Amino acid sequence: MNTKDLQHEIKTLLAEMRWTQVEAARTVHCEINESEDDEGEINRYVEAFKKQLNRPTTPSDHLQVIFDILCRQRDALRLRKIKPTYLPGPYLDSALRNKIRTISRSFDREMEDDPLSSD
Repeated sequence: MNTKDLQHEIKTLLAEMRWTQVEAARTVHCEINESEDDEGEINRYVEAFKKQLNRPTTPSDHLQVIFDILCRQRDALRLRKIKPTYLPGPYLDSALRNKIRTISRSFDREMEDDPLSSD
């Protein structure tokens, strides 16, 4: 998937999780780096993270790492729920990819609305 698509997917995922870019950046930083104590380093990463979600030159492989980390966080937020996560691949045309994304998001809404899925 290209940079623009990944940036869009990450922003959409953050909106669904109701996370700010700052919260996401801190989480991603802690997952990627061992050091959680250096507040200056974390703040620099937060600013870089925000820019990476807008710059067309951000490498797509780095955005894929971010997307994967955030997907794991989303799954952690919904403990005890089995939930497939759609990860777009490069082999599908855009119309099919959009249809699959729509179906996946409808499943998300159904799971959120299902009273039997909560504890």
